[in-house]
Amino acid sequence: MANPNRPNGFRAIRKLNGGIPQYTPKYAASGLSITVGDALVITTAGILSLATASSPAIFGVSDSKITGIAGVQQKVNVVEATDDILFVGQTTTWESASKRMIGSSVDIGGGSGAMILTSSTSQGVARIIGLSREMGNADGNYARMEFVFQKSQFTGQA
Repeated sequence: MANPNRPNGFRAIRKLNGGIPQYTPKYAASGLSITVGDALVITTAGILSLATASSPAIFGVSDSKITGIAGVQQKVNVVEATDDILFVGQTTTWESASKRMIGSSVDIGGGSGAMILTSSTSQGVARIIGLSREMGNADGNYARMEFVFQKSQFTGQA
């Protein structure tokens, strides 16, 4: 059975040492809407913004949903993109290449609420660790993969 195409962002599943990922509260840019699973960057002003395919490093992944209000910075819970936290996310149409992508550095893509892992490697912010063990997940198009953020704003690579 084929994998469904239902991108829903990224989700922290565990620490590599078996611990539970924790979140940190931060403030989002005023007027910014954020969905659970959105990859985020932190600006030089210390506020959150949505990551894009051209982001050179990731601050973390949202664990909160907020609707932007003009002139108001709202608090967002963020799972920090440290290299010891394992995340899961959907891929694009890699055909049956997802298992061959294990160990590869890839980019993120998509928009708020639908962020995905792409086969593009220009920024290489995420490293594929393996095929997710979720029920019904299989190698092929739209596979859900486990990954770590290897270019994090915590490692000085921003």
